[in-house]
Amino acid sequence: MQFVVGSQFVRNALFLSLLLSLLAVGCGIPHPESHRSQRGDLVLEVWVDRHWVNVGGTVNIRFTVENFGQESKVFELKDQSVMDIRVHFQRLDGTRVYAYWCESQPLTSEMRRLELGPGESKSITMQWVAPEEADTLTVDIGGILRESEKEDRWHGTGLSICVGTSEGACYP
Repeated sequence: MQFVVGSQFVRNALFLSLLLSLLAVGCGIPHPESHRSQRGDLVLEVWVDRHWVNVGGTVNIRFTVENFGQESKVFELKDQSVMDIRVHFQRLDGTRVYAYWCESQPLTSEMRRLELGPGESKSITMQWVAPEEADTLTVDIGGILRESEKEDRWHGTGLSICVGTSEGACYP
């Protein structure tokens, strides 16, 4: 049996390859996304496994703090988790909705203390299921590092995802 590769076959294969690439990049296939920020010797990174999700779908979230300095960093709080993940969106009626990683479990001594030696990191993870009330909305996801019990003594990094049937369905 002899196979002949004609120019029409090659053109069709190239077209199909290009079409599949475009679909994978921006037309409906969720892809991971992350955002990093630096606070002194610490790098804070929030990561999600998808940049958009349908109602009822799950988003896997990870928040990491890494020490790039030469000295250990220690944070310790009495009544709060040092690290946290916050998911936030605003309903169309203006009501704000929040979900926090620390609310999903009892507060432990490990949550209240973070010690990172040089080059060390710590991560926490959370799964968030997109509710019906978030349909067509932009949802903000952030990682929080609390330095003290005071509300204004925290640092964070974040990104936004879309909830809806397609990427372009979100309202800011």
